[in-house]
Amino acid sequence: MCWCLCAGALQGYLYAIGGNNGVASLDTCERYDPHLNKWTLIEPMKKRRAGAGVAQLHSQLYVVGTTHLCCRLTTLCSLHSQLIYAL
Repeated sequence: MCWCLCAGALQGYLYAIGGNNGVASLDTCERYDPHLNKWTLIEPMKKRRAGAGVAQLHSQLYVVGTTHLCCRLTTLCSLHSQLIYAL
């Protein structure tokens, strides 16, 4: 079970990003294709995040803020195509 994940939609897909499994924050990212009714793991983020915010801007999803192991993250990640990378 996963808590505190963030989700966003982009170009007809739904993305589930990060979260917490009850033990640790997660770096995982999944993409849902409603036409195939299928979730696919995509490349993970460089930082683990739970409780982050997500926003769409200019055909990209941005994942911002959150906490990991009681430390605040002030970094920003951008979801571009299937890659997530730290800026």
